Amino acid sequence: MTYHNAVKYINTSPADREAPSLGAHVKQLWALLNQPQKNMKYLRLAGSSGKTVCAEMLTSAYAHSHLSVGCLLMPLRSDFRDNIRINHAPLPFDELASYVDRIHRLIKEINQGIAKRNRQREVEAREPDDPVGSELPVCLTRHEILLTAALLAFDAHHCKLCVIESDCTPSDPTKFLPPPLLLAICGTIPVLDRVETQQIRSYTCPGIQEMICAPQNQDDYRILSEICAKVNCRLTMPSRKEVELRSLSLTDSNFCYRGKQYRLKLCGKFQIENAVISLEILNALNRLGFPLSYEAISEGLLDTRLPCKFEILSVSPTIIADSTHDPAAIETVCDSLCEFHSLLGMKIHLCLPEGPLVNQYIRALSERGYEIGSVITLSAISVTEYIPPQKNYFQVKLIQETVKKAIASLRSEEALLLSGPFAFTAKIRYEFLKQLGF
Repeated sequence: MTYHNAVKYINTSPADREAPSLGAHVKQLWALLNQPQKNMKYLRLAGSSGKTVCAEMLTSAYAHSHLSVGCLLMPLRSDFRDNIRINHAPLPFDELASYVDRIHRLIKEINQGIAKRNRQREVEAREPDDPVGSELPVCLTRHEILLTAALLAFDAHHCKLCVIESDCTPSDPTKFLPPPLLLAICGTIPVLDRVETQQIRSYTCPGIQEMICAPQNQDDYRILSEICAKVNCRLTMPSRKEVELRSLSLTDSNFCYRGKQYRLKLCGKFQIENAVISLEILNALNRLGFPLSYEAISEGLLDTRLPCKFEILSVSPTIIADSTHDPAAIETVCDSLCEFHSLLGMKIHLCLPEGPLVNQYIRALSERGYEIGSVITLSAISVTEYIPPQKNYFQVKLIQETVKKAIASLRSEEALLLSGPFAFTAKIRYEFLKQLGF
């Protein structure tokens, strides 16, 4: 199987699973693969936002050590090699193809056996009209294939530690893994959101030694304390009092935490919050036998690069790319824009995919006093139900045309925000960089 065929196989597999109980198929496959998950030591990143950022910071730090560290990012990338990383580097093309080919062949063998048993049942039926129970064929979702390929890669590279980002859906296949060493809840914890709270409960099981999170208020703290008490795991929280902001600009951030200084080439206070969560995770891993020096941690944070995570593509005019589609994350992005209103002004242009995201951004920015200069959306067909009540609204059908329209509408003293799901943002970002001459 070539890399192209592996990508095609993953993309043509089901996107989700309606019945999470069918995880028995995943476990059956893992058994045939000699249980690659059995002895894996890993930490799970869950929560509403910040998981990918923390994963990048952690693996960047361990890239400065002698440990072999694996990482799985669950949101699907356009290049699946970016989903599975070994020592902070994407998996090679041929290696990913070989793992997916192995999975494909085993599933084919399993289904051939199921078909043979179903035919045997039909032959053994007493009467032709008697109902015959049949086994359902095995059909893994994209995330289940990706997780299994990651387990094979981690095992082949003898990874001492793995970082796994959960996709926080009811059919999340990472729930079939043994309990992690650590569980980190990233982002906000909305106490009124029962689904979000239930997700946290589902990830917290006996065997976890420590949960790391940053509760926003006393209600959050109470819920998390109760969850940890039920499974007898330690609850660790960052100390906000020990965070000292030194400087914040469009190109970097400097801060101190627990008396030590760190620098990020990232923009926004929320990135400092993600860094502090990452520092607490690294402290916990140190206690569990995965130590890192201050120099390695400091260099790792400084080296962290995050395409499409409040990324500054251009300063004059200012163009910002952020792969956001979650309502809570939209609020965070808009708050981050407000941190730089003295530099960016209060007029902003938007480049978004067609859909409800348009009105969500317009509402959030308008509530903060922003003037919306123009809204440019990419849509293969004309969709009118989400058109906002303003003049400068443009629906464009081609990526190149979208980018040219966005740049033409932008003055040097104004800002443009490019946002949407990662697949959309990454493609538009690439075209912006081409048009800007990078």
